[in-house]
Amino acid sequence: VVRTNPDQAGRAKLVKAEGLIAGRKFADAEAIVRELGNDPKADAVKLALANGYYRFNEVDKARQLYNEFFAKFQQPPADADLLKFYRDAAWTYGQMLKNAGDLKGAADGLAKVLATNPEKDIARTIMAERAQLLVDLASRTQGPDRDKYLNEATKVAKDIQWGGVDLWFGQSIITLANIELLRGDREKAKKLINKDFADILKEIDKQMKEHGGSMGQSPMAGARFLLGDMYQKDAEPILNDQARRQEAIDLLAKALGEFYNVFVQYGESDWGPEAGVRANTIKSQLEAFGKVVKIDLGDQADKAAATQFRLADNLYRQKQYGDAAREYLKA
Repeated sequence: VVRTNPDQAGRAKLVKAEGLIAGRKFADAEAIVRELGNDPKADAVKLALANGYYRFNEVDKARQLYNEFFAKFQQPPADADLLKFYRDAAWTYGQMLKNAGDLKGAADGLAKVLATNPEKDIARTIMAERAQLLVDLASRTQGPDRDKYLNEATKVAKDIQWGGVDLWFGQSIITLANIELLRGDREKAKKLINKDFADILKEIDKQMKEHGGSMGQSPMAGARFLLGDMYQKDAEPILNDQARRQEAIDLLAKALGEFYNVFVQYGESDWGPEAGVRANTIKSQLEAFGKVVKIDLGDQADKAAATQFRLADNLYRQKQYGDAAREYLKA
C-alpha cells in the first residue's frame, strides 16, 4: 500500500502497529510510536498500544499511556475530528478503569466525556452511569470522601431529573434510593421506589414494553433488585434466631421473587447477572431449611453460572485474588 500510495505511510504505520500489538509485540509497537515522533497519528498508535496492554492485563502501562494523552489538554480540543478522538478515548478509558476496579478513575473519565458536550441522549446516558459509579465508589469509601461522592452523585441525579421524565429519569430514582441506603435510611429508600416514584417507574417500564425497547434498560430492573437486596439484608441478621426463623424465611422468599424476576425479565440489565447469582444462592439457602422452592432457573442456571465466572474474572483482573477464588468456587 505504501509503495503505491506514499502519502498513506502514516496510516500504514498505525495498521502495522495494531498488528504488532495483536501479536503481543509491544516493544516493536513502541518503536513505531518513537518513529512517529510528533506526528498526530502517534496518539492513535499510543492509545491502540494502551488498549493492547489492557487486553493482556497490564493495566498500569495502559493507564500511563492514556494519562500522557490527556495531559496534553487543559480542556477538550476545539477541532471537530480531534474532539471526537478525545471523546472516544475518554469513554474507552472510563470503561477500562471501571472494569479494572478504579471507580474514581472511571468517574473522572466519564466527566471528561461530558466536558465535550455530547448530544443530549448520550450525555444523559453517561450522567446516569457516572452517578452510579459515584454511589459504588462511596460504598467502598469511609470518612469525608464518602459524603463528597454521595453529594456529587445526588447532584448528578437531580440534574438528570431536570432534563425531563424519560428512561434516565427512572435510573436517577434508583441512584437516589441507593444513596439513601448508603446513608442508612432504608425506609426512605423503599419509599422512593414503592411510593414516591412508583407510578413513574411503572409507566416507564410499560412504555418500554409497548414500544419494544430493550428491557435491560428499564429502571424497574434496578428497583426490583434493590428491593430484593433490602429483603435479603433484613433476613440475614435474624436467620439464626430460632424465634424469628420463619420471619427470615419469608423475607428470603420475597428477595428470591425479586431477584428471579430481575434475572428473567431484565436479564440484559446491569443488575440481571448478579440477580441470577443471588437467586441461586437464596434458593439453596431455603432448600437447606427444608423448604420446597417452586422457582426453577432451568436453562437459565447455566447463564447464572457463566455470570459467576465473569464476576470472578473481573475480581481477578482487579487483583482481588481472595475474592476471585471464592467466586470461582461458587461457580
